[in-house]
Amino acid sequence: MNNKLIFDLGFYTGDTSLQYLKEGYKVIGVDCNPKLEIENDEVNKFINNGQLTLERKCISDVEHKIVNFYVQPNQMVWSSTNVKIAERHHKSECYKVETTTLAALIKKYGTPIYCKIDIEGNDILAIRSLSHIEEKPLYVSCETECIGNNENPHRINFLENINALHELGYNRFFLLEQNYWEEYKFDINGEHEWKSYEEVVKELKRARLAHNFENSYSFWWDVYATF
Repeated sequence: MNNKLIFDLGFYTGDTSLQYLKEGYKVIGVDCNPKLEIENDEVNKFINNGQLTLERKCISDVEHKIVNFYVQPNQMVWSSTNVKIAERHHKSECYKVETTTLAALIKKYGTPIYCKIDIEGNDILAIRSLSHIEEKPLYVSCETECIGNNENPHRINFLENINALHELGYNRFFLLEQNYWEEYKFDINGEHEWKSYEEVVKELKRARLAHNFENSYSFWWDVYATF
């Protein structure tokens, strides 16, 4: 494992990765949005000096496949291979993109200490691809769920991602409610109130039961996992 390597799946504009880059970590950012341009001078500085590498591919369960990727110009953060997720407010534009897998990235770059997964409905594909990787990231984060505009939230298996992580051997977790205006920056060296799988599932169920789905498309929480 490379203790100075981080994967950022769902790189977007790179704001999340900037903290790690400034702390000396090498970052592999993955984002397939063909309309996305990196306009931040700080981010471009790290690209130019080799500390940040961008993979312009779509995370999936197979490599080298060409798939449809739906970009919503007015809210590009919601772009996805799932058209229902991309088209929450406006019509999307469809592009052809090439896939890769999290497992393939690990084989190419090595195992990161932390892998952030936020790929609009495809988090489970990244997680499951770790089943064939002997040395897994020490820390992983993902969304609890992500659904489209026309999906019924009560029919979603909202434990799918956390269950998949647990099946991979991750046994300590904590939850964090997402903030639309400021994405949480995971402090690898910090102290957190890590909980068992059973404890965090109970917490997740309570929080989701209290969630008002009339005012949001999904249950915007993140789950963090370690061994």
